Amino acid sequence: MAPTATKKSSFPANLKLMAGNLVEVVPPGTISITIDGTPQKVTAIEAGLQVTSDLSDKVIADTEALREARAALKAALPEARKLFLQVATYLRLTLGPTSASLAKVGVSAHHPKAKPTTQTRSEADAKRKATIAAGGRKAVKVKAVQAAAEATAPAPAAVPAAK
Repeated sequence: MAPTATKKSSFPANLKLMAGNLVEVVPPGTISITIDGTPQKVTAIEAGLQVTSDLSDKVIADTEALREARAALKAALPEARKLFLQVATYLRLTLGPTSASLAKVGVSAHHPKAKPTTQTRSEADAKRKATIAAGGRKAVKVKAVQAAAEATAPAPAAVPAAK
């Protein structure tokens, strides 16, 4: 007895069941079935379903193979990164940290950070002081909450002057 479709089955499984069992299920003597007003041979329908089912099986198998390949890649990447960094370090020591040959093997040349000049340091200091004076260190949300609280706070009641 052939397996039956259930609610828990997926569409590809149901498609495979229909493709394999359509001729057995259709009443004997039925040559064609009218679908959307067009008569179609049962054997042609079954063949079309079988092609789609085979494609679905191939996609599922390819998906599993891809999943396995990704897992293998993920497992191999840490060791590959470690090896790459070691080779890059060796090349930088051998060829020099600013060698143009490093780019040919995917290693970026090391450019030492320039020390700030007196002028750039004073510009940065002035900018930092201006930011602090403008209240720029407070988070935007905190500023918005404070502004809303000040806007909605009731004004203090006027106290009559003592005579």
